[in-house]
Amino acid sequence: MSQTKQSRWFFAILMLLAAVAAYILLRPFLALIVMSLIIALIYRPVYKILLNRFKKKAGLASTVTILIIFLSVIVPVTAVLGIVTSQVLSITRDIRESGTISSQAISLESVVTEVNSVLDQIPVITYRLSEEEITDSIEGLLAPVGQFAVNNLIAIGGQALNAFTGLLIFIAVVHAVLVNHDRIIRILHSLSPLPNEVDKLYFDKLASMATAMVKGSFVVALAASLATGIFAWIAGIDYVALIMLIAFILSLLPLGAGFLIFPLGIAQIISGSTAAGLFLIISFVLVTANIDNIMRPMLVPKDAELHPALTVLALFGGLQAFGFLGLIFGPIVMIFIVTTLDVYVRDFKDRPLAGRPSAQDTE
Repeated sequence: MSQTKQSRWFFAILMLLAAVAAYILLRPFLALIVMSLIIALIYRPVYKILLNRFKKKAGLASTVTILIIFLSVIVPVTAVLGIVTSQVLSITRDIRESGTISSQAISLESVVTEVNSVLDQIPVITYRLSEEEITDSIEGLLAPVGQFAVNNLIAIGGQALNAFTGLLIFIAVVHAVLVNHDRIIRILHSLSPLPNEVDKLYFDKLASMATAMVKGSFVVALAASLATGIFAWIAGIDYVALIMLIAFILSLLPLGAGFLIFPLGIAQIISGSTAAGLFLIISFVLVTANIDNIMRPMLVPKDAELHPALTVLALFGGLQAFGFLGLIFGPIVMIFIVTTLDVYVRDFKDRPLAGRPSAQDTE
């Protein structure tokens, strides 16, 4: 082995060891770092506007941008988590004590009676629904949501040192990405062994798909959850914040909020609140279900959109692998995979692998 090859192998081993050491060092804060990167990229256009407004004073523009992030993201999310935690505890207590949900008094007994009366008409089915099964199912569904909210509130308010450390890391990462974005891209280009045009294609594709994920998934899901919450409030249903959070999560899937609204509307009708139940279902069909169809084409270029089937796989796979944060990490991993395959098909599919002769060479 030549001296040059030995040096390259030795340096490759050093790079691998450095990467492993960096992972071990940053592993406790990896989720926070990724979230900070995403938020910084989302708010970078705001930073650029402020940078021009403040006559290229990067520090001032970054500070104001971070303040805007706190007011528009951190404070509302913290407030919503607090309300959701309270409502999860309240709905669990109501179910256990009175067997009803919300001020509209969705009675579990009436729901069970109506469902079993339908089952009685089907001779081959011997299964009968019980209130205990509904109670256990609702509590099982609410447990992860409540636990996530409680854990994050504890991290924010209960453990001051951890919260302060996380706050410093968040500010440092966001500031670094906002101010040094172009320099970071140049460093990544210089580290990459790929040709410059391939690097540009790769980074552009990755950035466009990541932006499309935020615009096409999270913005649409937020709009759908807001519409769901407004209609639920008009219908007189309690626990609006909890309903909005669940609707937001489900709206990441195609027509996902329907899995919440239709059962909720049917339960209202069975419990005697026919007008409220019909209003929920009709408003979903006419308004909420069309938000995706109207907003997504306006926000997302067609070539940057992640296929719905891949989105579903990414979300459920992310939830299994990363827990609740998999709603974000799952699509990011899938975008990375799709982008890599796309770059390979465009630029490397017809090129011979290193050390392997091409078809022309073998003829």
